[in-house]
Amino acid sequence: MNVNLQSNKIEKLDKIQDGLSYSIGEPDVSIKELMNQGFILENTDFDTWENLLGAAGVHSESDLEKPDFNEFIKSHTRFNDWESMLIHSANHYSLRYEGEAETTFDIKH
Repeated sequence: MNVNLQSNKIEKLDKIQDGLSYSIGEPDVSIKELMNQGFILENTDFDTWENLLGAAGVHSESDLEKPDFNEFIKSHTRFNDWESMLIHSANHYSLRYEGEAETTFDIKH
């Protein structure tokens, strides 16, 4: 299944992108980057973001706002709802980003 979700059409993602822009200086982090394989493997019953979307029956951004999707997230992830999953994915991304920056800094010095 190839669902091409547009980050700029996902309601709850705007605030998260603003926060990432402020904290790490990266304003346009896509949903695909946030829901990377490591995050999905650690926190869901799936091996990829695409497989999660397929199992949830997501075909467009509007499907993410449906109550059924929140129930799916609650049943197949370690999160209570979609918003919690988004927030945690942003935190995971930020920590990984900062870790890569520190690693790069350590290598240069």
